Amino acid sequence: MIKRGMTAFGGQISGPMRYKGASNVREPSFCDPAQVRALADETVGKVEQRRHWGFFGYNMSDEVHLQQSTTVEVDASEYALAAWREWAREYYRTIAAANAEWGTGYASFDELPVPLLADMRHEANPARWVDFRLFMERVWANAYIAAQRAVRERFPDVAMSFTNPYKYDSLSGTNFALWTPHEQVLLRYCHRHVMDRNHSWSDAPILSWFGYRSTPAQSGNFVWNFALGGGTVAYWWDPVEPWAYGGKDGFTPWNLFGPLWRETGRSQAVTASAEALERGIGKLLRVADPEPPEALVVHSQPSMHVLYAEAAMPGGAVSREGYKRYAASDEALARGLMRRAMSYRYTLPEDLEADLAGVRLVALPSCVALPDEAVDALRDFVAAGGRLLADVMPATHDGHGAPRAGGSPLADLFDAEGAVCLGASATEDSAAAIHQAMDDLEASGAMTWRTADGSPPVDARMYGYRMGAARYLGLVRYPAGGEDTGPVTIDLPRELFVHDCVSGEALGRTDRLTLDVPADGGRFLALLPYELRALTVQARAAEMLLTVDARLQTSGGTPAPHVLHIEVTPAGADAPAYHYYTRNAVASRGEATVSIPLAYSDPTGQWTVTATDVATGLSASADIQLAIPQDEG
Repeated sequence: MIKRGMTAFGGQISGPMRYKGASNVREPSFCDPAQVRALADETVGKVEQRRHWGFFGYNMSDEVHLQQSTTVEVDASEYALAAWREWAREYYRTIAAANAEWGTGYASFDELPVPLLADMRHEANPARWVDFRLFMERVWANAYIAAQRAVRERFPDVAMSFTNPYKYDSLSGTNFALWTPHEQVLLRYCHRHVMDRNHSWSDAPILSWFGYRSTPAQSGNFVWNFALGGGTVAYWWDPVEPWAYGGKDGFTPWNLFGPLWRETGRSQAVTASAEALERGIGKLLRVADPEPPEALVVHSQPSMHVLYAEAAMPGGAVSREGYKRYAASDEALARGLMRRAMSYRYTLPEDLEADLAGVRLVALPSCVALPDEAVDALRDFVAAGGRLLADVMPATHDGHGAPRAGGSPLADLFDAEGAVCLGASATEDSAAAIHQAMDDLEASGAMTWRTADGSPPVDARMYGYRMGAARYLGLVRYPAGGEDTGPVTIDLPRELFVHDCVSGEALGRTDRLTLDVPADGGRFLALLPYELRALTVQARAAEMLLTVDARLQTSGGTPAPHVLHIEVTPAGADAPAYHYYTRNAVASRGEATVSIPLAYSDPTGQWTVTATDVATGLSASADIQLAIPQDEG
C-alpha cells in the first residue's frame, strides 16, 4: 500500500536524554528511574493530546540513538555508574568472577569505573567494555519499553512504534532484537540490514518512507523491494523546506508532483509499479506464509562490540572501523545467500538451539564472540548434517567478549567437510570466495537460479511464499539500480502450472523458467500444482449491502487458498469505482463471500461485479439490477 501525503502517525516526542557538549556524559540519564518515569508520563500525555487525530500508530521520536553520529561514548553519568555497578554485582555475584572474565584486579564492585575506550588503551581483553555496551543497550531499550507499556495500559488500542533506529553501531545503543518484540507497528527505513532483522524478530506491520534522491526507476524498484521484504505501508518523503529546493548540501527536490500537481516521472513509476500490488498481490503477501528459512544468519551483538573495541583500543579513541568490518561481513554473507536463492532469517546466538530445526546452513558473519550454549548448538548441528559458513573463525571470544585461552572451540569443525571458513573478513569483493564455499558445502535453495553463463545473478533477490499447496515467487533487483546480468533461469522442484501475477500471463506447465528481473519494478509468479479451470461470480443485494459470491474450480481436488480482486462498476459508470467498492478477498477452499455497503446516493440500474484471481488473472463478472431506496433523511 502506498500513501501519498501526511502519515497517520500521532506525532513524536524526544526522550529526556540530551547531549552535553562533546563530553562522554549524557544527562539526564535513563539509568535514573525518575527519568524513565518522566519519559513514560510524557509519552502518555502526548498520546492523550493527539488521540483525536484518529491516528493508527504513535512514533515516540525519530532517528533517536544514544549517539547519532556514534563518535561519543555515553553514558558516564553518576546514574550510569551506579546502575553499572549494580548490574555487575547481580550478574557476576563475586568480584573474583568479574575479574576473571575481564582480566582485571578490582577489589570490589564499588571500585568499578564506567569502561571507556580511552581508559583501555593497549588492553587485550575488551569484555568489560562489551558488557557495558550491552548493558547500555538494555537500559536504552527498557526505558522506551516502559513508556510503551505505560501508553498501552492507558490506551490499549494505540499501536506504538519506537524511534526509527537504523544504526546498530556500538555507540548507537540500538539492538533490534531488544526493540522489535515490544512494538505493535515498526516505523523503519527500508535498509536490508534493518528490514531483514526486524522481520526476523517481529510480525508487526512495517512502515517506511522512500523517495530520497531516487530516480524514477529506483522509485518503482523500492515499491517491490519493500513489499517483498515484509513492508506494509510506504510513504513518499517530499521535502518542503526551502533548503531542500535550493540545492544546499547537495539536496534536490524529489517530489512526486510538481507545483501545479502535474505528475513527475517518479509518481508515474510508483503508480505503475504499485498497481499490481494494490490489485491483490499486496493482500496475498500479507496472508501468505514466507517460505521457511533454509539458512540462518547469526546476529551477534557481542561480536560487533568486540570488533569495535579491538579497532579502537590500541589508540584509546573511537573508531568505526570495527563496526564497518562487522557490517560489511554481514552484508557479504547475506548477499551470498541471496545469490544462491536461499531463504534466510536472522537469529541470536542464545536462540540457535531452538531455531535450527529444518535449517540446512548457518552463516556466521564475523561471529567472533559466541556463548558456550551457541557453540554446543553449532556442534550438534554439524553432527546432524548441517553446514556452517564463516568468514573469520567464530567463537574465538566468549559471549562477553573475553578471548578464549584455547582459541575457538569450533576450530576442528572447519577442518572437516561440514564447515568452511574463508579466513578473512568478508567484503563486497568476497562474492567469488563465498560462492565457492557454498559450492563446497553443496548449499543452495530448493529453487536454484542462474544467468546465461551459468553463474548466479549478482544483483537480484528471490522471495518465496506459500498458501497451502500453492507457492509464489517474488523477484526483485537488489540493490536498487543494481547490475543487470540479463535473464535468469529458475529450476523448479517439479513441473507446476506457472502464471505471471503482474501481467496475468499463463507461462504453462513447466519445471524451468527463463525471465528478466526488471530494474524498475518486480516479478511475482504463482506456482500451482493444478490448473485453474473456472471462476464463477454471483451478486445479490439486500438491506443496502451488495454481496458477492465467488468460486474457483480446478483440474482436480480442492484448490489452495487464493486471493481474489473484487471490482464494482456502478450503473452508468464506464470504470470500476475505486477504492471504496474494491476488495481483495481470500478464497479459502476455493470460495469467497464479500459484502460491500451501499450508499443512498448510489445510482439505480445495472451494476457489474468482476472478480479476478490474483494468481492466474482469470476473471469473471456478474450483473445485478439495483434499486437504491431514497434517503428519507
